[in-house]
Amino acid sequence: MAFDSLSEKLQNVFKNLRSKGRLTEDDVKTALKEVKMALLEADVNFRVVKKFVKDVQERAIGQDVMSGLNPGQMVIKIVNEEMVKLMGSETTEIAFRPGKELTVIMMVGLQGAGKTTTTAKIAGKLKTKGKKTLLAACDVYRPAAIEQLQINGEKQGVEVFAMGNKNKPADETELWKTWEVCSPQNVEKFSALAYLFGKELYDRLRVPIGLVQSAYGGASAEAWMGLETLKTFPEMKDELEKYGKYNFVNDTIQKYAKRAEQQIPTLLYNTMLYPLHVLPVKGVIWYQGCTNVGSSFYTRLMNSLIKSWRNLWGYNFPFYYVQLAGFLKQETVQPESNWAALRWSQWKTLELPRTGMATAVDIGNEKDIHPKNKQEVARRLALLALNKTYGKKDLVCEAPAPVKYSFSEGKATLTFNNKIHVRNDSVACGFILCDANNKFVEGKAKLENPTTISITGAGLGKITAVRYDWADYPIGNIYGDTNLPVLPFRTDEMPLVNIEKK
Repeated sequence: MAFDSLSEKLQNVFKNLRSKGRLTEDDVKTALKEVKMALLEADVNFRVVKKFVKDVQERAIGQDVMSGLNPGQMVIKIVNEEMVKLMGSETTEIAFRPGKELTVIMMVGLQGAGKTTTTAKIAGKLKTKGKKTLLAACDVYRPAAIEQLQINGEKQGVEVFAMGNKNKPADETELWKTWEVCSPQNVEKFSALAYLFGKELYDRLRVPIGLVQSAYGGASAEAWMGLETLKTFPEMKDELEKYGKYNFVNDTIQKYAKRAEQQIPTLLYNTMLYPLHVLPVKGVIWYQGCTNVGSSFYTRLMNSLIKSWRNLWGYNFPFYYVQLAGFLKQETVQPESNWAALRWSQWKTLELPRTGMATAVDIGNEKDIHPKNKQEVARRLALLALNKTYGKKDLVCEAPAPVKYSFSEGKATLTFNNKIHVRNDSVACGFILCDANNKFVEGKAKLENPTTISITGAGLGKITAVRYDWADYPIGNIYGDTNLPVLPFRTDEMPLVNIEKK
Protein backbone atom coordinates (compact mmCIF):
# COMPACT_ATOMS: atom_id res chain seq x y z
CA MET A 1 0.00 0.00 0.00
CA ALA A 2 1.11 3.57 -0.70
CA PHE A 3 1.05 4.62 2.96
CA ASP A 4 2.87 1.49 4.08
CA SER A 5 5.67 2.26 1.63
CA LEU A 6 5.81 5.89 2.77
CA SER A 7 5.97 4.83 6.41
CA GLU A 8 8.86 2.46 5.70
CA LYS A 9 10.86 5.13 3.88
CA LEU A 10 10.32 7.72 6.62
CA GLN A 11 11.38 5.19 9.25
CA ASN A 12 14.69 4.68 7.42
CA VAL A 13 15.30 8.44 7.29
CA PHE A 14 14.59 8.83 10.99
CA LYS A 15 16.80 5.83 11.84
CA ASN A 16 19.74 7.55 10.20
CA LEU A 17 19.00 10.76 12.11
CA ARG A 18 18.87 8.96 15.47
CA SER A 19 22.35 7.56 14.93
CA LYS A 20 23.89 11.04 14.87
CA GLY A 21 24.90 12.73 18.09
CA ARG A 22 25.15 16.15 16.50
CA LEU A 23 23.37 17.36 13.36
CA THR A 24 24.79 19.79 10.86
CA GLU A 25 22.77 21.88 8.40
CA ASP A 26 23.84 19.49 5.64
CA ASP A 27 22.56 16.51 7.67
CA VAL A 28 19.14 18.14 7.98
CA LYS A 29 18.99 19.06 4.29
CA THR A 30 19.98 15.53 3.26
CA ALA A 31 17.36 13.98 5.52
CA LEU A 32 14.66 16.33 4.27
CA LYS A 33 15.61 15.58 0.68
CA GLU A 34 14.84 11.91 1.39
CA VAL A 35 11.58 12.90 3.09
CA LYS A 36 10.71 14.98 0.05
CA MET A 37 11.32 12.06 -2.32
CA ALA A 38 9.31 9.69 -0.12
CA LEU A 39 6.33 12.05 -0.12
CA LEU A 40 6.49 12.61 -3.87
CA GLU A 41 6.66 8.86 -4.54
CA ALA A 42 3.53 8.51 -2.40
CA ASP A 43 1.77 10.90 -4.85
CA VAL A 44 1.58 13.81 -2.44
CA ASN A 45 1.09 17.03 -4.39
CA PHE A 46 4.46 18.66 -5.10
CA ARG A 47 3.29 22.08 -3.85
CA VAL A 48 2.29 20.50 -0.53
CA VAL A 49 5.65 18.70 -0.33
CA LYS A 50 7.61 21.86 -1.11
CA LYS A 51 5.88 23.86 1.63
CA PHE A 52 6.16 21.00 4.13
CA VAL A 53 9.94 20.59 3.62
CA LYS A 54 10.47 24.36 3.79
CA ASP A 55 8.55 24.63 7.08
CA VAL A 56 10.46 21.73 8.67
CA GLN A 57 13.84 23.05 7.52
CA GLU A 58 13.16 26.54 8.89
CA ARG A 59 12.28 25.08 12.28
CA ALA A 60 15.04 22.43 12.43
CA ILE A 61 18.06 24.54 11.53
CA GLY A 62 19.28 26.79 14.29
CA GLN A 63 16.72 25.72 16.88
CA ASP A 64 17.87 24.82 20.38
CA VAL A 65 17.56 21.15 21.25
CA MET A 66 14.95 20.47 23.91
CA SER A 67 16.01 18.86 27.17
CA GLY A 68 16.04 15.09 27.03
CA LEU A 69 16.37 14.99 23.22
CA ASN A 70 19.36 14.58 20.95
CA PRO A 71 19.54 16.52 17.67
CA GLY A 72 18.15 13.61 15.63
CA GLN A 73 15.16 13.22 17.96
CA MET A 74 14.53 16.95 17.76
CA VAL A 75 14.23 16.84 13.96
CA ILE A 76 11.92 13.82 14.19
CA LYS A 77 9.71 15.75 16.64
CA ILE A 78 9.51 18.72 14.27
CA VAL A 79 8.67 16.48 11.30
CA ASN A 80 5.95 14.78 13.34
CA GLU A 81 4.43 18.10 14.42
CA GLU A 82 4.42 19.40 10.86
CA MET A 83 2.86 16.14 9.66
CA VAL A 84 0.08 16.47 12.22
CA LYS A 85 -0.41 20.08 11.21
CA LEU A 86 -0.55 19.12 7.52
CA MET A 87 -2.99 16.23 7.96
CA GLY A 88 -5.19 18.04 10.46
CA SER A 89 -4.65 18.29 14.17
CA GLU A 90 -8.31 18.23 15.20
CA THR A 91 -10.66 15.28 15.31
CA THR A 92 -13.90 15.91 13.44
CA GLU A 93 -16.93 13.71 13.88
CA ILE A 94 -18.95 12.65 10.83
CA ALA A 95 -22.02 14.84 10.49
CA PHE A 96 -25.17 12.79 10.00
CA ARG A 97 -28.36 14.01 8.36
CA PRO A 98 -31.25 14.59 10.77
CA GLY A 99 -33.86 12.01 11.64
CA LYS A 100 -34.17 9.05 9.32
CA GLU A 101 -32.58 10.80 6.36
CA LEU A 102 -29.91 8.85 4.50
CA THR A 103 -26.28 9.92 5.04
CA VAL A 104 -23.96 9.03 2.14
CA ILE A 105 -20.19 8.83 2.69
CA MET A 106 -18.01 8.37 -0.40
CA MET A 107 -14.47 7.03 0.02
CA VAL A 108 -12.08 8.35 -2.63
CA GLY A 109 -8.36 7.74 -2.93
CA LEU A 110 -5.43 6.17 -4.72
CA GLN A 111 -5.39 2.47 -5.52
CA GLY A 112 -3.67 0.62 -2.70
CA ALA A 113 -4.17 3.39 -0.16
CA GLY A 114 -6.40 1.22 2.02
CA LYS A 115 -9.85 2.56 1.09
CA THR A 116 -11.64 -0.79 1.24
CA THR A 117 -10.46 -1.86 4.68
CA THR A 118 -10.83 1.65 6.08
CA THR A 119 -14.38 1.91 4.74
CA ALA A 120 -15.36 -1.38 6.32
CA LYS A 121 -13.79 -0.33 9.64
CA ILE A 122 -15.70 2.98 9.58
CA ALA A 123 -18.94 1.11 8.89
CA GLY A 124 -18.19 -1.28 11.75
CA LYS A 125 -17.44 1.62 14.09
CA LEU A 126 -20.69 3.34 13.17
CA LYS A 127 -22.57 0.11 13.74
CA THR A 128 -21.25 -0.07 17.30
CA LYS A 129 -22.69 3.42 17.82
CA GLY A 130 -26.16 2.20 16.87
CA LYS A 131 -26.13 3.31 13.23
CA LYS A 132 -27.60 1.14 10.47
CA THR A 133 -24.85 0.90 7.87
CA LEU A 134 -24.64 -0.38 4.31
CA LEU A 135 -21.48 -0.74 2.21
CA ALA A 136 -21.92 -0.13 -1.53
CA ALA A 137 -19.37 -1.57 -3.95
CA CYS A 138 -18.60 1.00 -6.66
CA ASP A 139 -15.18 -0.19 -7.84
CA VAL A 140 -16.00 -2.49 -10.78
CA TYR A 141 -12.60 -2.19 -12.45
CA ARG A 142 -10.03 -3.43 -9.94
CA PRO A 143 -9.84 -7.25 -9.83
CA ALA A 144 -11.54 -8.75 -6.77
CA ALA A 145 -12.40 -5.28 -5.38
CA ILE A 146 -16.03 -6.24 -4.77
CA GLU A 147 -15.08 -9.56 -3.19
CA GLN A 148 -12.60 -7.78 -0.93
CA LEU A 149 -15.29 -5.38 0.27
CA GLN A 150 -17.67 -8.27 0.91
CA ILE A 151 -15.04 -10.08 2.98
CA ASN A 152 -14.27 -6.98 5.03
CA GLY A 153 -17.98 -6.24 5.43
CA GLU A 154 -18.57 -9.76 6.72
CA LYS A 155 -15.77 -9.31 9.28
CA GLN A 156 -17.48 -6.18 10.57
CA GLY A 157 -20.98 -7.67 10.39
CA VAL A 158 -22.06 -5.00 7.88
CA GLU A 159 -24.29 -5.64 4.85
CA VAL A 160 -22.74 -5.06 1.41
CA PHE A 161 -24.67 -4.00 -1.69
CA ALA A 162 -23.12 -5.06 -5.00
CA MET A 163 -24.35 -5.52 -8.58
CA GLY A 164 -21.45 -7.75 -9.56
CA ASN A 165 -18.66 -6.90 -11.97
CA LYS A 166 -20.56 -7.52 -15.20
CA ASN A 167 -22.16 -4.06 -15.32
CA LYS A 168 -20.19 -1.42 -17.16
CA PRO A 169 -20.38 1.85 -15.25
CA ALA A 170 -21.51 5.01 -16.97
CA ASP A 171 -18.55 6.84 -18.42
CA GLU A 172 -19.26 10.53 -18.71
CA THR A 173 -16.79 10.79 -21.56
CA GLU A 174 -18.92 8.39 -23.58
CA LEU A 175 -21.63 11.01 -23.75
CA TRP A 176 -19.41 12.79 -26.22
CA LYS A 177 -19.05 9.73 -28.39
CA THR A 178 -22.71 9.08 -29.14
CA TRP A 179 -23.47 11.93 -31.52
CA GLU A 180 -25.01 10.64 -34.72
CA VAL A 181 -25.84 12.41 -37.93
CA CYS A 182 -29.61 12.39 -38.31
CA SER A 183 -30.85 9.81 -40.79
CA PRO A 184 -34.04 7.86 -41.60
CA GLN A 185 -32.50 4.93 -39.77
CA ASN A 186 -31.90 6.59 -36.40
CA VAL A 187 -34.63 9.26 -36.28
CA GLU A 188 -37.51 6.79 -36.06
CA LYS A 189 -37.39 6.48 -32.27
CA PHE A 190 -36.29 10.07 -31.64
CA SER A 191 -38.65 12.79 -30.45
CA ALA A 192 -40.54 14.11 -33.47
CA LEU A 193 -40.96 17.50 -31.81
CA ALA A 194 -37.24 17.78 -31.00
CA TYR A 195 -36.25 16.70 -34.52
CA LEU A 196 -38.60 19.20 -36.20
CA PHE A 197 -37.47 21.94 -33.82
CA GLY A 198 -33.84 21.26 -34.70
CA LYS A 199 -34.67 21.20 -38.41
CA GLU A 200 -36.37 24.61 -38.16
CA LEU A 201 -33.27 26.04 -36.49
CA TYR A 202 -30.95 24.48 -39.05
CA ASP A 203 -32.99 25.73 -42.00
CA ARG A 204 -32.78 29.27 -40.62
CA LEU A 205 -29.26 29.33 -39.18
CA ARG A 206 -27.36 26.83 -41.33
CA VAL A 207 -25.19 25.74 -38.41
CA PRO A 208 -24.88 22.25 -36.87
CA ILE A 209 -27.66 21.54 -34.38
CA GLY A 210 -27.11 18.95 -31.64
CA LEU A 211 -30.17 17.44 -29.98
CA VAL A 212 -30.11 15.45 -26.73
CA GLN A 213 -33.33 13.58 -25.95
CA SER A 214 -34.28 12.85 -22.35
CA ALA A 215 -37.96 12.06 -22.27
CA TYR A 216 -40.50 9.71 -20.70
CA GLY A 217 -44.16 9.72 -21.69
CA GLY A 218 -46.69 10.49 -18.97
CA ALA A 219 -44.10 11.90 -16.57
CA SER A 220 -44.90 14.30 -13.74
CA ALA A 221 -42.96 17.51 -13.17
CA GLU A 222 -41.82 16.34 -9.73
CA ALA A 223 -40.22 13.23 -11.26
CA TRP A 224 -37.77 15.60 -12.99
CA MET A 225 -36.85 17.45 -9.80
CA GLY A 226 -34.17 16.76 -7.20
CA LEU A 227 -34.89 15.86 -3.58
CA GLU A 228 -33.54 19.07 -2.05
CA THR A 229 -35.75 21.14 -4.36
CA LEU A 230 -38.87 19.11 -3.59
CA LYS A 231 -38.24 19.42 0.15
CA THR A 232 -39.13 23.10 -0.14
CA PHE A 233 -42.72 22.17 -0.99
CA PRO A 234 -44.95 21.49 2.03
CA GLU A 235 -47.38 19.78 -0.35
CA MET A 236 -44.79 17.07 -1.05
CA LYS A 237 -43.91 16.30 2.59
CA ASP A 238 -46.06 13.18 3.04
CA GLU A 239 -45.09 11.66 -0.28
CA LEU A 240 -41.37 12.26 0.23
CA GLU A 241 -41.55 10.66 3.68
CA LYS A 242 -43.23 7.63 2.09
CA TYR A 243 -40.45 7.13 -0.41
CA GLY A 244 -37.88 7.79 2.28
CA LYS A 245 -38.82 4.42 3.78
CA TYR A 246 -37.71 2.63 0.66
CA ASN A 247 -35.14 -0.14 1.23
CA PHE A 248 -32.81 -0.13 -1.78
CA VAL A 249 -31.53 -3.61 -1.03
CA ASN A 250 -34.67 -5.61 -0.50
CA ASP A 251 -37.65 -3.73 -1.96
CA THR A 252 -38.98 -2.94 -5.38
CA ILE A 253 -39.96 0.67 -5.94
CA GLN A 254 -43.55 -0.31 -6.63
CA LYS A 255 -43.95 -1.37 -3.01
CA TYR A 256 -44.28 2.28 -2.11
CA ALA A 257 -45.37 3.73 -5.44
CA LYS A 258 -49.09 4.04 -6.10
CA ARG A 259 -48.36 5.54 -9.50
CA ALA A 260 -46.22 4.74 -12.51
CA GLU A 261 -42.45 4.97 -12.14
CA GLN A 262 -42.27 8.06 -14.38
CA GLN A 263 -44.39 9.91 -11.82
CA ILE A 264 -42.32 9.05 -8.76
CA PRO A 265 -40.66 12.18 -7.33
CA THR A 266 -36.91 12.55 -8.17
CA LEU A 267 -36.72 9.31 -10.18
CA LEU A 268 -36.22 10.78 -13.66
CA TYR A 269 -34.09 13.62 -12.33
CA ASN A 270 -31.60 11.17 -10.86
CA THR A 271 -31.59 8.65 -13.71
CA MET A 272 -32.21 10.64 -16.89
CA LEU A 273 -31.31 14.27 -16.22
CA TYR A 274 -28.44 14.49 -13.74
CA PRO A 275 -26.03 12.35 -15.85
CA LEU A 276 -26.42 14.90 -18.67
CA HIS A 277 -25.24 17.92 -16.69
CA VAL A 278 -21.66 17.41 -17.98
CA LEU A 279 -22.90 18.42 -21.43
CA PRO A 280 -22.95 22.14 -22.21
CA VAL A 281 -26.44 22.92 -23.50
CA LYS A 282 -27.67 26.00 -25.34
CA GLY A 283 -31.17 25.64 -23.93
CA VAL A 284 -34.06 23.34 -23.05
CA ILE A 285 -37.42 22.64 -24.69
CA TRP A 286 -40.06 21.11 -22.43
CA TYR A 287 -43.34 19.39 -23.33
CA GLN A 288 -45.17 18.15 -20.23
CA GLY A 289 -48.18 18.94 -18.11
CA CYS A 290 -51.08 16.54 -18.58
CA THR A 291 -50.02 14.36 -15.62
CA ASN A 292 -50.13 17.42 -13.35
CA VAL A 293 -53.62 18.54 -14.41
CA GLY A 294 -55.46 19.44 -11.20
CA SER A 295 -52.29 20.46 -9.32
CA SER A 296 -52.68 23.46 -7.06
CA PHE A 297 -49.01 24.45 -7.22
CA TYR A 298 -47.82 23.69 -10.76
CA THR A 299 -46.47 27.20 -11.36
CA ARG A 300 -44.27 26.95 -8.26
CA LEU A 301 -43.17 23.47 -9.32
CA MET A 302 -42.10 24.68 -12.75
CA ASN A 303 -40.38 27.79 -11.43
CA SER A 304 -38.36 25.65 -9.01
CA LEU A 305 -37.64 23.00 -11.64
CA ILE A 306 -36.25 25.57 -14.08
CA LYS A 307 -34.15 27.31 -11.41
CA SER A 308 -32.74 23.98 -10.12
CA TRP A 309 -31.78 22.85 -13.62
CA ARG A 310 -30.04 26.13 -14.29
CA ASN A 311 -28.18 25.80 -10.99
CA LEU A 312 -27.15 22.26 -11.90
CA TRP A 313 -25.63 23.40 -15.19
CA GLY A 314 -24.24 26.56 -13.68
CA TYR A 315 -25.72 29.08 -16.10
CA ASN A 316 -29.04 30.71 -16.93
CA PHE A 317 -29.94 28.91 -20.16
CA PRO A 318 -33.25 29.64 -21.98
CA PHE A 319 -36.18 27.37 -21.21
CA TYR A 320 -38.96 27.12 -23.81
CA TYR A 321 -42.01 24.97 -23.26
CA VAL A 322 -45.32 23.88 -24.78
CA GLN A 323 -48.70 24.82 -23.40
CA LEU A 324 -51.15 21.90 -23.21
CA ALA A 325 -53.08 21.04 -26.36
CA GLY A 326 -56.87 20.95 -26.51
CA PHE A 327 -58.20 17.64 -25.23
CA LEU A 328 -61.47 15.89 -24.40
CA LYS A 329 -64.92 17.12 -25.49
CA GLN A 330 -65.21 20.63 -26.87
CA GLU A 331 -67.34 22.98 -24.76
CA THR A 332 -68.04 26.68 -25.12
CA VAL A 333 -68.65 27.47 -21.42
CA GLN A 334 -66.43 25.58 -18.95
CA PRO A 335 -65.09 27.89 -16.21
CA GLU A 336 -64.31 24.86 -14.01
CA SER A 337 -61.90 23.28 -16.55
CA ASN A 338 -58.90 21.55 -14.97
CA TRP A 339 -57.05 21.75 -18.26
CA ALA A 340 -57.61 25.48 -18.59
CA ALA A 341 -56.34 26.01 -15.05
CA LEU A 342 -53.15 24.08 -15.84
CA ARG A 343 -52.62 26.15 -18.98
CA TRP A 344 -52.98 29.27 -16.85
CA SER A 345 -50.34 27.91 -14.47
CA GLN A 346 -48.08 27.37 -17.48
CA TRP A 347 -48.71 30.94 -18.61
CA LYS A 348 -47.71 32.27 -15.16
CA THR A 349 -44.32 30.57 -15.52
CA LEU A 350 -43.51 33.16 -18.21
CA GLU A 351 -42.82 35.56 -15.33
CA LEU A 352 -39.50 33.73 -14.92
CA PRO A 353 -36.66 35.32 -16.96
CA ARG A 354 -35.49 33.68 -20.20
CA THR A 355 -38.60 31.56 -20.66
CA GLY A 356 -41.01 31.28 -23.57
CA MET A 357 -44.20 29.35 -24.24
CA ALA A 358 -45.52 27.90 -27.50
CA THR A 359 -49.17 27.00 -27.19
CA ALA A 360 -50.75 23.89 -28.68
CA VAL A 361 -54.22 24.76 -27.45
CA ASP A 362 -55.55 25.10 -31.01
CA ILE A 363 -53.91 21.88 -32.22
CA GLY A 364 -55.91 19.40 -30.27
CA ASN A 365 -57.56 16.03 -30.49
CA GLU A 366 -60.43 15.18 -28.17
CA LYS A 367 -59.28 11.56 -27.93
CA ASP A 368 -55.50 12.00 -27.90
CA ILE A 369 -53.47 14.36 -25.71
CA HIS A 370 -50.60 13.94 -28.17
CA PRO A 371 -51.82 15.64 -31.36
CA LYS A 372 -50.16 14.59 -34.60
CA ASN A 373 -49.35 18.10 -35.84
CA LYS A 374 -45.86 18.28 -34.37
CA GLN A 375 -44.62 20.50 -37.21
CA GLU A 376 -46.60 23.53 -36.07
CA VAL A 377 -45.67 23.13 -32.41
CA ALA A 378 -42.00 22.81 -33.41
CA ARG A 379 -42.28 25.92 -35.57
CA ARG A 380 -43.66 27.94 -32.68
CA LEU A 381 -40.88 26.73 -30.36
CA ALA A 382 -38.28 27.52 -33.02
CA LEU A 383 -39.63 31.07 -33.42
CA LEU A 384 -39.04 31.61 -29.69
CA ALA A 385 -35.47 30.32 -29.91
CA LEU A 386 -34.65 32.23 -33.10
CA ASN A 387 -35.97 35.51 -31.73
CA LYS A 388 -34.94 35.35 -28.08
CA THR A 389 -31.73 33.24 -28.26
CA TYR A 390 -30.34 33.73 -31.75
CA GLY A 391 -31.21 37.39 -32.18
CA LYS A 392 -33.65 37.11 -35.11
CA LYS A 393 -35.70 40.07 -33.90
CA ASP A 394 -37.47 40.39 -37.25
CA LEU A 395 -39.33 37.15 -36.54
CA VAL A 396 -42.51 37.50 -34.50
CA CYS A 397 -42.40 34.80 -31.83
CA GLU A 398 -45.33 35.70 -29.57
CA ALA A 399 -49.00 36.25 -30.23
CA PRO A 400 -50.73 39.50 -29.29
CA ALA A 401 -51.81 39.78 -25.66
CA PRO A 402 -54.54 41.90 -24.03
CA VAL A 403 -53.07 45.00 -22.38
CA LYS A 404 -56.25 46.90 -21.48
CA TYR A 405 -59.86 46.04 -20.81
CA SER A 406 -63.03 47.80 -19.72
CA PHE A 407 -66.38 46.48 -18.54
CA SER A 408 -69.89 47.89 -18.76
CA GLU A 409 -73.45 46.62 -18.62
CA GLY A 410 -73.44 43.38 -20.58
CA LYS A 411 -70.29 44.29 -22.51
CA ALA A 412 -66.50 43.93 -22.30
CA THR A 413 -63.90 45.63 -24.48
CA LEU A 414 -60.33 44.29 -24.87
CA THR A 415 -57.36 46.04 -26.43
CA PHE A 416 -54.33 44.02 -27.61
CA ASN A 417 -50.70 45.08 -27.96
CA ASN A 418 -50.59 44.08 -31.64
CA LYS A 419 -52.89 43.45 -34.56
CA ILE A 420 -55.26 40.49 -34.33
CA HIS A 421 -57.45 38.76 -36.85
CA VAL A 422 -60.07 36.06 -36.94
CA ARG A 423 -58.92 32.90 -38.67
CA ASN A 424 -60.57 32.33 -42.06
CA ASP A 425 -62.46 35.63 -41.63
CA SER A 426 -65.13 33.84 -39.65
CA VAL A 427 -66.96 35.03 -36.52
CA ALA A 428 -64.73 35.49 -33.47
CA CYS A 429 -65.40 32.96 -30.73
CA GLY A 430 -63.90 31.40 -27.62
CA PHE A 431 -64.90 34.13 -25.10
CA ILE A 432 -66.96 33.68 -21.93
CA LEU A 433 -68.22 36.51 -19.71
CA CYS A 434 -69.03 36.71 -16.02
CA ASP A 435 -71.20 39.17 -14.08
CA ALA A 436 -71.47 40.07 -10.40
CA ASN A 437 -73.44 36.89 -9.74
CA ASN A 438 -70.43 34.80 -10.88
CA LYS A 439 -72.48 33.52 -13.76
CA PHE A 440 -70.53 32.64 -16.90
CA VAL A 441 -72.11 32.71 -20.35
CA GLU A 442 -70.79 32.47 -23.87
CA GLY A 443 -69.80 35.84 -25.27
CA LYS A 444 -70.56 37.18 -28.73
CA ALA A 445 -67.39 38.82 -30.04
CA LYS A 446 -66.85 41.52 -32.65
CA LEU A 447 -63.58 42.86 -34.04
CA GLU A 448 -63.90 46.65 -33.71
CA ASN A 449 -60.49 47.48 -35.24
CA PRO A 450 -57.16 45.65 -35.78
CA THR A 451 -56.31 45.77 -32.04
CA THR A 452 -59.70 45.94 -30.28
CA ILE A 453 -62.44 43.41 -29.78
CA SER A 454 -65.78 43.78 -27.98
CA ILE A 455 -67.74 40.95 -26.35
CA THR A 456 -71.37 41.02 -25.28
CA GLY A 457 -73.31 38.54 -23.17
CA ALA A 458 -77.08 38.07 -23.17
CA GLY A 459 -78.86 38.34 -19.84
CA LEU A 460 -75.85 39.66 -17.89
CA GLY A 461 -75.54 42.69 -15.69
CA LYS A 462 -72.30 44.61 -15.40
CA ILE A 463 -69.46 42.43 -16.60
CA THR A 464 -66.82 41.56 -13.97
CA ALA A 465 -64.57 39.21 -15.91
CA VAL A 466 -63.79 37.80 -19.34
CA ARG A 467 -61.95 34.60 -20.19
CA TYR A 468 -60.70 33.35 -23.52
CA ASP A 469 -60.13 29.75 -24.63
CA TRP A 470 -61.01 28.61 -21.11
CA ALA A 471 -62.05 24.97 -21.57
CA ASP A 472 -60.60 21.48 -21.83
CA TYR A 473 -60.75 21.78 -25.60
CA PRO A 474 -61.44 25.43 -26.44
CA ILE A 475 -62.68 26.79 -29.77
CA GLY A 476 -60.98 30.19 -29.94
CA ASN A 477 -59.97 31.50 -33.36
CA ILE A 478 -58.14 34.80 -32.68
CA TYR A 479 -54.62 34.96 -34.18
CA GLY A 480 -51.76 37.38 -34.61
CA ASP A 481 -48.91 37.61 -37.10
CA THR A 482 -47.00 34.47 -38.19
CA ASN A 483 -50.23 32.56 -37.53
CA LEU A 484 -49.72 32.48 -33.76
CA PRO A 485 -52.91 32.01 -31.71
CA VAL A 486 -53.77 34.36 -28.87
CA LEU A 487 -52.96 32.53 -25.64
CA PRO A 488 -55.74 31.50 -23.25
CA PHE A 489 -56.20 34.18 -20.62
CA ARG A 490 -58.49 35.54 -17.91
CA THR A 491 -58.95 39.01 -16.45
CA ASP A 492 -60.17 37.82 -13.05
CA GLU A 493 -58.38 36.52 -9.98
CA MET A 494 -61.24 34.36 -8.77
CA PRO A 495 -60.22 31.09 -7.13
CA LEU A 496 -60.29 28.42 -9.77
CA VAL A 497 -62.98 25.84 -9.22
CA ASN A 498 -60.58 22.95 -9.60
CA ILE A 499 -57.69 24.38 -7.68
CA GLU A 500 -57.82 22.03 -4.70
CA LYS A 501 -58.28 18.87 -6.71
CA LYS A 502 -55.35 16.48 -6.90
